Amino acid sequence: MKIASKFIAAAIFSLCIGVAVAAPLLATEIIPYPRTPQGPTADFGVDVVYADFKVKDIASPLDISQLDYQVILNVTNLADIEAKLGMVDFAAAQNVTILNGAMGGGSAGSSGGGNGGGSFGTRVEGLWLDGEWLNVTWIPGTHPDGLGAVMTPPKSSRDTVRYMSSLPTAIPNLPDNASETGYYIEGVPIKQYYYFNASANTLALWDTIYANGTWVNVTGRIQIEDPKTSVISFGRVAEATTRFWPRNSFTSTQEPNSAVNQNFVWSGDGDFNNTWAPHQSRLIQLTGTVNLTRTEIQEAFTNGNLNLYGAAYSYVYDQPINGTFYDTNKLTTGLKAVTLTQSADGSYIYNNLLSGTQTLRLDQYGVEVFLKDGN
Repeated sequence: MKIASKFIAAAIFSLCIGVAVAAPLLATEIIPYPRTPQGPTADFGVDVVYADFKVKDIASPLDISQLDYQVILNVTNLADIEAKLGMVDFAAAQNVTILNGAMGGGSAGSSGGGNGGGSFGTRVEGLWLDGEWLNVTWIPGTHPDGLGAVMTPPKSSRDTVRYMSSLPTAIPNLPDNASETGYYIEGVPIKQYYYFNASANTLALWDTIYANGTWVNVTGRIQIEDPKTSVISFGRVAEATTRFWPRNSFTSTQEPNSAVNQNFVWSGDGDFNNTWAPHQSRLIQLTGTVNLTRTEIQEAFTNGNLNLYGAAYSYVYDQPINGTFYDTNKLTTGLKAVTLTQSADGSYIYNNLLSGTQTLRLDQYGVEVFLKDGN
């Protein structure tokens, strides 16, 4: 249906299924969208320049092989200001798709190249639907539990294709008793669903928003003004993350469990230097071990081609300035399809870094890599 205005005289509302129109809304009548003032950001460049995948047979009744990998990212501060590296990500997969939409930073996928489905959601400040601006949403229940229930994926959504086919494509009418049975928030809940058809090698994507008490399929009809980046990968071979944390960022005496996150690194004074000078480039290593079936390894490496994804999360400062926190975060992604070379020892290598007799030298933290002339 075409979006129509809803007038609630008693509350001096002027709503259009969550769309603010000519009459202003009173600030006390709508729970505001959480905003963080925007601060300076620094663009980083990230490029996978080296990858070594070593396949090792191990004794296993499940036909499992061990895959050790070493990956090196060239991370460059492209800005004219100093900035810090907060995290780097890496993924190797047969299929990697970078999305620009409401969601940001995360990744989701289906390993082994099989059918995959899922959802991830957030709340955006506003969006365009069929050319009209939406920035207010009615939520059933009470705050904040109502919004929490809205953002919880229903069990039926696990069957992605069937769930999406059951969703309406038209915005329903606002309930007559909306003011008594719910509340209004600034912003729009949104979820994105995906389904990978392995046999056809196709990826289907759907956009849904919450409006007037139900999730609505609005695929191809919305526009996000400030799109974020997220990643979907299928036929995943390896994935690694390294996070850089300053020690003084924790107010608790309990430190993060580095045994759980093997790529956790202390940074700052006396620890790893995660500050990049303007236009500085540095080589960062990620390593890990995964167990894959021989079928998965064969599918991943038989044709010698693989997609390599890298991401760098940077920030300028994470402390309040004159008592105010600012958003200075920036995500940069890089994706390339590469051809791997198989060595005599069974390794699969991509090399756009070493030449001649050069070798790699690692710093004391096991993070930064330097080139060493073999002569």
